[in-house]
Amino acid sequence: MGGRSQSRRYKARNVKIIIHSASDLLNLDDYYGNYKMEVYAKVSIKTATESLNRSTPVDRDGHNNPAWHFDMRFTVRESAVEEPGVMLVIKLYCKGRRGRCCGCWKSSKDDVYIGEVSLSLEELFRSRDEKGSGERHLPLARGCANSNSNGNLKFRYKFGKAAFTKNTASTCRLCTAGGGDDDDDDDNVVDIATD
Repeated sequence: MGGRSQSRRYKARNVKIIIHSASDLLNLDDYYGNYKMEVYAKVSIKTATESLNRSTPVDRDGHNNPAWHFDMRFTVRESAVEEPGVMLVIKLYCKGRRGRCCGCWKSSKDDVYIGEVSLSLEELFRSRDEKGSGERHLPLARGCANSNSNGNLKFRYKFGKAAFTKNTASTCRLCTAGGGDDDDDDDNVVDIATD
């Protein structure tokens, strides 16, 4: 018997999320006066116990209508798109503002939370077109309680083909997170087309 470890392969697929833009976000000028909004998105694919996280760059020019056109890739087990409970969560934040936000008291040093979109990965997978792609334009939820409107978020997504991984099996339902535009995240998955 040698010290050779056994490895099991499992099916996985790449998920490409393209954060396009947001529109009609709550204008912080109303609360801060002459305030330039610098907005970014935190993107997660998560279960109750695991999370893969990425962020967009900060948009410094769009004010309350930011645009990123930023793509990120995740690799998930095949079961993540077949079973309920795996969520895509996109949260928007305004950079570097503390204290009062639109009438709500923020006592922490965190960036201002604007709102979020949350969807089941299974739902996105089932609504994809024949090329594995889709687009959503959704209202943000759970923003400031004093806001009448939190704005809208536009994003696109694409699911790669399922294939067996090259690496050893693990107990997680989620696999690895990939990067932005220049990152080729196909190292752990064989024969998956994302473009």
